[in-house]
Amino acid sequence: MIIGCNNEITEVHYSGYTIDKIYACGGQLVYEATPSFGGKFKLTLLDESTVSAECDATSAITAVEILPQYSGSVVSAEIGDCVTTIDDGAFENCSALTSASISDSVTSIVKYAFNKCINLTSVNIPSGVTVLTEGVFHMCSGLTSITIPSGVTSIGKHTFGYCRSLTGVTIPNGVTSIGDAAFNRCGSFTSVTIPDSVTSIGPLAFQNCSGLSSVIIPSGVTSIGYNTFQNCSGLSSVTVNAATPPTLGTGAFDDTPIGSGTGAIYVPAASVNAYKTASGWSAYADRIQPMGQ
Repeated sequence: MIIGCNNEITEVHYSGYTIDKIYACGGQLVYEATPSFGGKFKLTLLDESTVSAECDATSAITAVEILPQYSGSVVSAEIGDCVTTIDDGAFENCSALTSASISDSVTSIVKYAFNKCINLTSVNIPSGVTVLTEGVFHMCSGLTSITIPSGVTSIGKHTFGYCRSLTGVTIPNGVTSIGDAAFNRCGSFTSVTIPDSVTSIGPLAFQNCSGLSSVIIPSGVTSIGYNTFQNCSGLSSVTVNAATPPTLGTGAFDDTPIGSGTGAIYVPAASVNAYKTASGWSAYADRIQPMGQ
């Protein structure tokens, strides 16, 4: 792993052992610990902002986290093959962090791991990660693009909330749920692809995504939470492929062109009346039209 630092910087957690402090002194990186499982851990100071660490230990490092008092000094992070977990809030408030390269050995990124990394522009999600937990990239306002790996099955609440520079996202087939406020206030969003595997879209999931102009909701979706698309000021067209109206929370399309009466909701022709009379949908009855019209 390479972890940006300034003097005393980090905790490195092992299975059954912890190095509490690592610090730079006279151009050398100083530490006083040996993993209880044996093997070697090589640490080399590269410059004032970067530390390289290599491992040939017989057991994996399980997690890495930055001490809060040094979070403002982290400028880059390369998480290497020793690491399997990026811990809860590991890089939280690392406001100077611009890039993170994460090894495929990582299978778990815990909640709010990169929360408030406001200058983060580049990060990869390893292929072994299956759940994007709560707030992982919350308030990463400099993030412009992200690739979600095909193995992900769930996007947690607030995962990409306030990622104001994110222009769009393709959600892979296999994801079954989009959590509460998962993409809330992604104001630069111009497109989102929701796959057929999704069955639920949580409250506020796309609230305040003012750049969205159209959305297709696949046939497998059975529930859409309250205020899901509220205040998407450019959203004028929503296509819902389900023959049976999904449950719809209050205010889902309020403060949008659909809510004001100038947009449209397109549904299967045979289901128009069912949508117009369904709870939640009936609030937009005069905007519900058959597909193809």
